[in-house]
Amino acid sequence: FVSLMSKHVYLVIAFIGFLSTSIAQIPELNVLKSKASQSATGIEKARQFYNSGDYIVAEAMLYSELEKGNFTPNDFLLFANTLNIDDKPALAKEFYKVYAKESNRLTISEQIDQVLSSNVSYPANPVITNYQVSNPTVFRDKLYTELNGLMMMYDQDCDGNLKNRTEVLQGITDIPFGSISYFDNGNKAVASFISRARNTSSLYLLNKSKGKWKKPSKIFEGNANYAFPHMDVATNTLYFSSDKEGGYGGYDVYISNFNGASFDNPVNMGDHLNSAGNEINPTITEDWLYVSSNGHVSKGGYDLYKYKNLGDFNIIFLNCIELNTQQNELSLIPLSRTKFLITREVNGEHKLLSVDRPKVISSLYGNVIDKKGRG
Repeated sequence: FVSLMSKHVYLVIAFIGFLSTSIAQIPELNVLKSKASQSATGIEKARQFYNSGDYIVAEAMLYSELEKGNFTPNDFLLFANTLNIDDKPALAKEFYKVYAKESNRLTISEQIDQVLSSNVSYPANPVITNYQVSNPTVFRDKLYTELNGLMMMYDQDCDGNLKNRTEVLQGITDIPFGSISYFDNGNKAVASFISRARNTSSLYLLNKSKGKWKKPSKIFEGNANYAFPHMDVATNTLYFSSDKEGGYGGYDVYISNFNGASFDNPVNMGDHLNSAGNEINPTITEDWLYVSSNGHVSKGGYDLYKYKNLGDFNIIFLNCIELNTQQNELSLIPLSRTKFLITREVNGEHKLLSVDRPKVISSLYGNVIDKKGRG
């Protein structure tokens, strides 16, 4: 069926793709658009369009590169994900099977079947707000999200809905905000700022002194995007995403320790977590590191995953099947051990949802006997 696609059809689809809507309204993802290098090979350009969310263009280009025999095993996964995103699930399933065979991973077939066939989902209730929430974070029961480049803070009422919108961090810079993560009892923060002139995202450290925020200072230099900051306040470790050179694909997750004055050189978290796609919005909890990714086997588009390093090369990486749908799940915010906020993109619009993890009740059946074997 691949050989039936003519160059003419390919060009038409590519043109339509440029008019299509991809992941919307997250500035740190939008900077990836139009990044395809003129010197890149065809398969490299296809991967770049995939990572920037231009899935119709990516599908057409991946078809072309498949015909030419330019696929690596992982390109079959990206192609299957693209077909799934473009509402071709039956064809996607076939290419997931090819990926399982080509990657020679013994357990991946079982994982694919589990992800694609699962109907288990936690109940999700919409959070009511008068304004669209693009990529929120939470600190001390306040929710923060950018709106037209400004950083807004919301209170949450007893039902979890948002109220009392207030602009914060006014006047510290004229560069538009992306997202933010507070730490040090709210006296410091790491924020992403979006350069419209260069179409890049960078991370800055914000310090408060005598009740006033000082001018932000840039954390990492270099010709790359740095985005989606999350501070683990227990360890002063910064988790973030970057497409810096030497990574595995688009945005990878990195860590950097804060020594009280500056951040250490970032360390890539490796290929058990990172992929040829994008890993975004890392969030650490007591038990897991959660990320959103479009580079692993998914129900559709971006799915939520959880990661844990047990040491001695023992790593757990799981699709959060019960939280994911065929839509894009873009972030998870833990409010407690059993309650989450997730952001889901549906038809180009972001939905903020409240999710309660159901209590698991196990029933055991059998006979109770004493030491003498009496029932």
